[in-house]
Amino acid sequence: MQAYVELRAGYKFGRFYSESDVAKDKSVSLLEMFISESEEQPRSMYQLAITTKCGTLIGSCGIRVKANNIATVGCELARQYQAAGYAYEASKKIISYAVSNLNVRHIYAETISENKAAIKLCEKLGMQLASKLVKNKFFQGRWWDTLIFAMNDKGETPFV
Repeated sequence: MQAYVELRAGYKFGRFYSESDVAKDKSVSLLEMFISESEEQPRSMYQLAITTKCGTLIGSCGIRVKANNIATVGCELARQYQAAGYAYEASKKIISYAVSNLNVRHIYAETISENKAAIKLCEKLGMQLASKLVKNKFFQGRWWDTLIFAMNDKGETPFV
């Protein structure tokens, strides 16, 4: 649990999250929720740890299957491991698993419009910009835009 809390701590990690989203109690609550979701049957939510070969926790990647074979995907990485291919590899594998095993046909991801790394990841995964929500989130004393990237199980943009 401590490794996950530490992963999510610090300004660099939390610059695109509200202060409450990266607080210690929120991280503990999230981890407890992920564990609980892993025990549900049938299972529709997966949050998997991303580790180095020696077992060090460096992030997590998740997919949440919603109604009508639609899923949302997300990834978080410790700052020092970003831009090294871990997020892409984990996201690609979890999307492939969802399409092959969970009958997912449409996948989307949401990110703050200033999160260039997340945007680059979505594009590398084959997602395209499907929607922009203007000034829909307020945290850190300002309004933020949210971008929604999407693709279907064939790699096409389904919602545009």
